[in-house]
Amino acid sequence: MRHLWSLLAGVVAAPLAWLCLATGQYRSSRTVAEWNEKNLFDTAELIGPAAFLVGAGILLGLVGTLRWSPAGPLVAGLLYVIPTIFMFIDPFRTLDAFSVDQQRRLLDQDFQPWLPVENGTLLVLGSLLLMAVFSAQRWRRWDSCF
Repeated sequence: MRHLWSLLAGVVAAPLAWLCLATGQYRSSRTVAEWNEKNLFDTAELIGPAAFLVGAGILLGLVGTLRWSPAGPLVAGLLYVIPTIFMFIDPFRTLDAFSVDQQRRLLDQDFQPWLPVENGTLLVLGSLLLMAVFSAQRWRRWDSCF
């Protein structure tokens, strides 16, 4: 049963975290670009993008560190590493699959799902999640406390 819960957590958390990453990265880069253009900044404008990035970190941290089962981090890690592998095989086709030239909106937020693939964030996070699979603590059975 713990494998099923871990698998479900990985399948749900990975896309949500990807969405948060795509939103936070896009909004923070757009904010900084506007600062450079105006030569004026207000760091309070980064609170929204930072909240999305922190949310992604919390979601992936839960999948990667909880001692449920290695199934969740394995699935989430593969989901993140595979698009990067496709970037090495055929980058233009991979980016076309994410519709790079189209602006995306969800819940009144702009995001670009290809951005974490393009800048390597998914490769880093996917590698971290895959390494969590090899934690010896994950493979041990829990001792019953009751």
